[in-house]
Amino acid sequence: MTTVIVACKLPAGLVLDLPGVEKKFVLNGAHHEDAIAGHGMTEVDAGFWEKWCDVYKDFEPLKKELIFAQGGERSAVAKAKERKGEKSGLEGLDPDKPGKGLERVPDQKS
Repeated sequence: MTTVIVACKLPAGLVLDLPGVEKKFVLNGAHHEDAIAGHGMTEVDAGFWEKWCDVYKDFEPLKKELIFAQGGERSAVAKAKERKGEKSGLEGLDPDKPGKGLERVPDQKS
């Protein structure tokens, strides 16, 4: 079986499945303990990955390369490091700078 390393920047990862196919792959996400440069790494069957990409080609995280595959771990790590600063839009808010028009609510003491 030929495999690829799939890097996933989604915080909790993702379950890859295909209609009519029993086999599934669970991608490690950005919060996985072994994540590299904010990307979880998972080994996936290359044929499955190719079919999954064809079926879900319009999936935004795939189009934005928040999920991508490389032929080996070394190249996956290198690309993850290149993309480390890319935002997924799923990052937590900074409580001191919550966003435009918002302000921090002071901590309440009992």
